[in-house]
Amino acid sequence: MEQERDELALQFDDRDLASQLLDSLDYDAQLRAIHALLGRHRRAAEELSESINELDDFARRTSGLVNQRAVDDWVDHLHDSVFQDAAHSMAAVGMLAPFVEALFKQAFPGIKLLLDQRCLTPSPHSRWSMKTDVRWDCRFTSPRRRDLVLGIVELADATGLSAELPARLPATLSALFGYRNKMFHFGFEWPESERQSFARRILDEGWPADWFGRATTGGEPWVFYLSPAFVDHCLETINAVIVGLGAFVRRTSRARALNNK
Repeated sequence: MEQERDELALQFDDRDLASQLLDSLDYDAQLRAIHALLGRHRRAAEELSESINELDDFARRTSGLVNQRAVDDWVDHLHDSVFQDAAHSMAAVGMLAPFVEALFKQAFPGIKLLLDQRCLTPSPHSRWSMKTDVRWDCRFTSPRRRDLVLGIVELADATGLSAELPARLPATLSALFGYRNKMFHFGFEWPESERQSFARRILDEGWPADWFGRATTGGEPWVFYLSPAFVDHCLETINAVIVGLGAFVRRTSRARALNNK
């Protein structure tokens, strides 16, 4: 039965094979919904930007009270754009971060089941000395410390999954979940100390300069945003992870076939 399943699996592409590890997650439907909402938000941002540019152009062509009113409207629109961008970032990270977490939280127990079914043993790793209740839980890293990002990276290394994942995954996860934590604890306008610490973290961790946008006040950080470039990068990373999970299934199926020869 398992041999027939392995042979059948090799007929599918890697993206479809990922469903063997994510059997209760309709990842394609979820991604379509995420893309749709992100698209609506981008169009709204473009419309507000056009309104700001039109007000700026109108203000430059007027004088007196009309000009003063146009400038006031322009300033109001600029101020509103700060919070619209923050709201869109909150929505984006609120969809992307839980999706990524769910992806890995389901994938690793799926990998355990896959290896057990194929009588395959992962390479020695400190991870396997952890207690059984957390050994396959990516929210923990060895010996037993809560850290989702390090837990994902450690389990990927321990199982050999990391060979199928994007090289920049650790940095991407750190940036995504780091921003998620700030937004969901502090809202749009973080305490000044939190703004400063996040600005330092961007530099210290070497995250690309185009991953986060910011509004400033008095030359200091005020509101941070997920940039369109980083949102696109996260979506590309998610797709690469799904394909990588399928590639892992394919590799283990081939290993099983070789062992049976």
